[in-house]
Amino acid sequence: MPIPQIDKLLEKGKYDYAMQLATALAVEGNIEAMVYQCRILDHQSMYQQEYSIAKNIFEISLNRKDISKNEIVLANIAKAFSSYRFGRLREASNIIEKTKEMIETEIDKDNIARYYFISGILKNDLGKRKEAMQDYQISEKIWRSINSRMDLAVLYNAIGILYYDQNDHKDALEYFYKSLKLLQQIGNEIFATKLLNNIGLIHIERGEYGKAIEFLKRGLNIKKKYNSPSADFLHLNLGRVYFENGSFDEAEKHFLKSLHLRKLIGNDINISHALYYLILTGIHQGKLDKAEQYLAELEVLHLQTENKVVIARYLAAKGYWLLNQPRLYVKMQSYPLFEKVISEYEDVDHNLTVFAIENLIDLTLIEATVTNEEWLLEEIYLLGQKLLKIGQKQMSYPIVINSLILLSKIELIRKNIDTAISELEQAVFIAEEQGLEKLKIRALESQKEIENEISVWADLINTNADVVERVKQSDIMDYMSKVMHVVKRGV
Repeated sequence: MPIPQIDKLLEKGKYDYAMQLATALAVEGNIEAMVYQCRILDHQSMYQQEYSIAKNIFEISLNRKDISKNEIVLANIAKAFSSYRFGRLREASNIIEKTKEMIETEIDKDNIARYYFISGILKNDLGKRKEAMQDYQISEKIWRSINSRMDLAVLYNAIGILYYDQNDHKDALEYFYKSLKLLQQIGNEIFATKLLNNIGLIHIERGEYGKAIEFLKRGLNIKKKYNSPSADFLHLNLGRVYFENGSFDEAEKHFLKSLHLRKLIGNDINISHALYYLILTGIHQGKLDKAEQYLAELEVLHLQTENKVVIARYLAAKGYWLLNQPRLYVKMQSYPLFEKVISEYEDVDHNLTVFAIENLIDLTLIEATVTNEEWLLEEIYLLGQKLLKIGQKQMSYPIVINSLILLSKIELIRKNIDTAISELEQAVFIAEEQGLEKLKIRALESQKEIENEISVWADLINTNADVVERVKQSDIMDYMSKVMHVVKRGV
């Protein structure tokens, strides 16, 4: 059963007082109080401490003879949730699977709701989104019946992330704002920062960087107001806005703040994310030695983990570092790393796959301009098609539009002017339909380029110009250097 005094403090975001009360009760061996400690730490994103307490609760539940079924379920849920937060999906899934048998009518309603909530989170991370939504709906029904507003706010954030992971920005925003409204009603500003972060993420995805900065800075101001250490996601995503805008020194400041906070929290998956961006930033700053230092840190995490996200980030970062080395033979060593990301880790994070494909296109273009081989253009075309299919499958319209612009340039090099124009018309139509103004402008600029150079392209085709000349005229390599994709993550 919930402990009303702690519940009310947790709801209001008064975490210090809630923790004092929970700790006092936990000393007496109260498992429910210890679970509250975990929930308070989770709200503050202090996952290492949360995992330590959850592990202790789990061990107590295995060894204590007078423990009730409710307490066992509570202990299992706490351990599963903290394992998930700590990046141990397999461990969390195993615990939840064993707990399934214990979910009966004699278990408290609140505990049943929590079981289905963590089950839904795990299923969403495994890509089983329909099943995840079914679990979330069970939790929602129970929490609405007992008027648990804080839990509903947390749940609506999770549902928003589910839609966000499917690139359904409209429904994601609906649930993020629904959660934010509840939090404003109950007066919990701290948890609201998670929603401000996630709303900011959607604006990053849509290329609306001014709006993204507005929401992310609102979140950071709240964190400063309460002197909260858990601002790592906000700093990371603010860094990504500056990274996308090419303000790499400003981006680096925020990535470093995020890394520092994440090392304090102790989540390897999140640390790998900050390191990944610091590597990319160092490369764009021309500081390859600094990038190599961060790469060495990421390699240590990669060697210590089975987590596919960490491994894929290391492979992509190492590949990009190699690609940006001065010697051509070193650049080409990145090819198998990017291929591995595409072939083995596509389902882990489609943005990493997109990043790998873009870099393979870059590499193949370099090879084509060195060897002047016509057949390499077909490889580039197939990679462009793969990029488009990922965007369509994920309903990621920025990827779809950028892929169509890229394919139009590839079609020009392949001497297909009409197809190139058609690809751009599609890009303009989709950008207009989705309200992506910046991408619409980008597609229209490419259209204008072709119109202005139509006679040049006709001459190149009629005179059977070589691959090198056509690649140069298309300006495709300059375009590739400008297209950068974010690696997203909601909280």
